[in-house]
Amino acid sequence: MKKEFSDIIKDNLPKKSAVILAFSGGPDSVYLLNKLLEIKKQHGLKVIIAHFNHKLRGKESGKDEAFSKKTAEKYKLIYETESSDIKKYAKENLLNLEEAARIKRYEFLEKLRKKYKAAAVLTAHHLDDNLETFIINLLRGSGIQGLKSMQIKNKNLLRPLLFIQKSEILQYLKSKKLKFQTDSTNSDKSLLRNEIRLDVVPVLKKIQPKLARTFIYTWENLNELYDFIYTGAKDWIRKNSANTSEIDLPKFKKLHAFMQKKILQTIYESLYGSISGLTRENLERLIHHVLNLKTGKKAPFGKKHMLVLTRKTIKIIKYKA
Repeated sequence: MKKEFSDIIKDNLPKKSAVILAFSGGPDSVYLLNKLLEIKKQHGLKVIIAHFNHKLRGKESGKDEAFSKKTAEKYKLIYETESSDIKKYAKENLLNLEEAARIKRYEFLEKLRKKYKAAAVLTAHHLDDNLETFIINLLRGSGIQGLKSMQIKNKNLLRPLLFIQKSEILQYLKSKKLKFQTDSTNSDKSLLRNEIRLDVVPVLKKIQPKLARTFIYTWENLNELYDFIYTGAKDWIRKNSANTSEIDLPKFKKLHAFMQKKILQTIYESLYGSISGLTRENLERLIHHVLNLKTGKKAPFGKKHMLVLTRKTIKIIKYKA
């Protein structure tokens, strides 16, 4: 069911909160800013505009930064900006440019959140973005956690536009005669997301004209399913392990294979903050080790931990420094 913007803000932000708005100058962030301004007084929000200049598009990047600053001045809002040598950072860390830019941008936003003691960082990701993310993760063979795509609230990150379509955004901007910047790289089909947006999604919409609505149903169902499984895994860990450092092996072996994987994923996430380093192949290898290794044998569990089997338990211990 579609949720209204004002309700999402009300449900996720305390009144009189400071918020960091990730502002690129593009249509989506201009829309989000103006929707915030509409309810700013009602909710007592303090909006800080944050613009990260990736310096990847030459003069165009400079124009985006100038536009962002001018917008902040227009509405008398606090303005923060930062730039970084993304190409150098990507090369040094063996990352693609898109991932490197994302990491540095969110580092900047989180730094500002702490500086202003803000309740959340707000980004302008919308329904179309989420659909594209779902398709990308589907093509990569992601599990339920990947297919549930972007979330409205994820720790200190809030995405209040995930029920808003791009067409709705553009219509609003046109009706209000609001200016925005255009990113020329959005037409570059060498980038997977652009290819999906420009070529794949139009075909899907031709097949299913109500694609946005059906995607929301699927997205919500996947989120409910994930929450059900995740809650079950946490409950099992709580009842059958000692601070996620020692698991009851006989009981673990009786579980369905899917729940066994989910329990190890949940423990891994509690140790490392995410499951990005735990691939499906890694997980299946771990399950094989747990079910087949003899007492005293070890299996790596991420970069800092290992699984050690005893007769009755699976111990998760740190590697010795």
